[in-house]
Amino acid sequence: MTIEITEWSGLDAAARSALLTRPAMASDEQTRAEVAAIIADVRDRGDEALQDLTVRLDRADLARFRVDDDEIGTAEAALESEALAAIDLAIANVRRFHEQQLPQ
Repeated sequence: MTIEITEWSGLDAAARSALLTRPAMASDEQTRAEVAAIIADVRDRGDEALQDLTVRLDRADLARFRVDDDEIGTAEAALESEALAAIDLAIANVRRFHEQQLPQ
């Protein structure tokens, strides 16, 4: 894999916009079929399907999905303020990015 380096200051507005445009995902019928099967399975079996999928796809066998408030508080207290700020910034960035994808 090679990384293409582009000199930002040498680009006009159209070239900058094109460079920042997220590439469209190719339509893959196999992927669509797999996703449709997952959705149908979750609709039919609910949390049991999610449990099976978590083991199969994430290799994590969870006893439960919900994290209680005490666990969240303990985890948050263990983080340094810089880490919490970085998490908050990441959340804001992801939210801002996807809000731009909403239909107008």
